[in-house]
Amino acid sequence: MHTCWGNYAWLHQIEKHLEKERNDETDYEWLQEIFNRKGKIYGGLSIKMVLEKTKGICMNLKRIYRIMRKYNLVTKIRRANPYKHIAKATQEHKTCPNLLKRQSNQEEPE
Repeated sequence: MHTCWGNYAWLHQIEKHLEKERNDETDYEWLQEIFNRKGKIYGGLSIKMVLEKTKGICMNLKRIYRIMRKYNLVTKIRRANPYKHIAKATQEHKTCPNLLKRQSNQEEPE
């Protein structure tokens, strides 16, 4: 009877995947708690900082993004402020006139 070592590796791999799934579920609960705290505006980086400050958990940013993608945690994207462009356009006329024009006369010391 011939058995392949690949079968044993495959069985061991399934156990690793199940363990990873269990860890992801516990991490998802933490992420979801923080994510829903401020109305779904926290992104991955903000969640990472809050996790480290409040719970003392250091989690990889790639892992946070992977779990967010897996469980469809999508952040709200903020809209650009339309008044910012108007304010910048009016700033152009507020510049002061160039009175010096880089012409400073220096005399020789006596």
